[in-house]
Amino acid sequence: MNLVSQLLARLCNALGGATLVVMTTIVVVDVFLRTLFNQTLGFVEEITGYLVAVVTFFGVSITFREGAMFRVSFLYEKFPLALQKALGILYLTITIVFCGTMMWFTSLMVWSSFTRGKIAATELQTPIYIPQILLPVGFLILLLFAVDRLLQGGSMGGSEGHAVPVDEAAGE
Repeated sequence: MNLVSQLLARLCNALGGATLVVMTTIVVVDVFLRTLFNQTLGFVEEITGYLVAVVTFFGVSITFREGAMFRVSFLYEKFPLALQKALGILYLTITIVFCGTMMWFTSLMVWSSFTRGKIAATELQTPIYIPQILLPVGFLILLLFAVDRLLQGGSMGGSEGHAVPVDEAAGE
């Protein structure tokens, strides 16, 4: 599972980075067109919204995998190691159940949009299931990273076993 997790993380990083480049490029081009020619690309707002969802899901998944999510650790670190491990396993179990549930229900939503032929009321008239498919895929990626972490022992942290506490991240 670790190899799959590593490959998936690389894919998420690459797609997330490419998405940021595309998003930035189309926004900059749109700003220049508006400023210089008083013209706009009518689809930029819609596409940018979809791309923000891509970056968010990939970013959250990678942040979770790397153990870089912020947490308030002043109390957690005072617990005995056995309790910390048990809480880590509980946390991952809840994460897996939540992601599995959300993946299922968002998949039903995508299927409903697909079978009903719903389209966005926008210039591009995007079939709604296309951007919606990001939801179950994003939850699947997060679920796979949570399962991988659980199989590795259930630590709530990253490769060193420690997430970034809020007080350290703030530079205090």
